[in-house]
Amino acid sequence: MNNQNSLLIQKETDRQVRGYEIYKAGLVTKLNESEYLVKDQYIVEDLDKTLLNYDGYTCTCPDYQYNSGLNCKHIIAVTFYQLGL
Repeated sequence: MNNQNSLLIQKETDRQVRGYEIYKAGLVTKLNESEYLVKDQYIVEDLDKTLLNYDGYTCTCPDYQYNSGLNCKHIIAVTFYQLGL
């Protein structure tokens, strides 16, 4: 495995850990059947909206916008919320 692949795997693992921390802290609020509001675990004023549609999830956060196609910590938090883990 090359160095670039290792970095990508580490970034995804970090997102999963942060997503789980957000979920466990109770920072996910279901607005309706397809919208969730996710608060940042460190910046109280920072809110991102995660949307579920027919194509999957989208998020308003910069990480999702920049790395389109990768699940951000907010999407991962919503997934944990839906699973009720």
